[in-house]
Amino acid sequence: CWTLNSLSQIYQKKGDIDKAFEYAYAAVKNSCGDDAQQLNLGYLLYETSMEKGFDSIRDKVALWKKNYGELPQVSYMINALENNQKIEKTELSYLQNVFDNFAQGFEQVLSGLEYAAPQYISEYMQEIYPSLPWKKLRILDVGCGTGLCGIFLKKYASWRGLDGVDISAGMLAQAQNKNIYSHL
Repeated sequence: CWTLNSLSQIYQKKGDIDKAFEYAYAAVKNSCGDDAQQLNLGYLLYETSMEKGFDSIRDKVALWKKNYGELPQVSYMINALENNQKIEKTELSYLQNVFDNFAQGFEQVLSGLEYAAPQYISEYMQEIYPSLPWKKLRILDVGCGTGLCGIFLKKYASWRGLDGVDISAGMLAQAQNKNIYSHL
């Protein structure tokens, strides 16, 4: 399946969206609807829609909807692609699936996007506490993900005072590997 997905990405970069969709859709079919492959197909359609407009993917979305539209995450992605105004909130299970599937490569992807939130947090903390406080803090890193901000927050936390929470077990597993949190 991942070979098919890689071929899809190659064709997408070459601008051949029909071929890219063909391979991404084959990856979904061969994976029996695996969440990661569904997400990859969704990203292909989203990126194409942003670049060329929804009309360029309308028939592809219809096929995807016909065969996989009953799956909650596919339904959500299709509603988003179709700009369905009835969506009031994102389903928690959808977000968990997205971030669980994204957890392992999360930091690599963010580094390519010049993600700077951890540096901003570090600068903010240095501004508030130019020298480390005599009595260190108890800090809760909400939405800690893989622990990117926790690395900067740790020096401000008391010995057992840095806790992290996230909706994604996959992200928490990556954060656990960093050994910086007292509790996750």
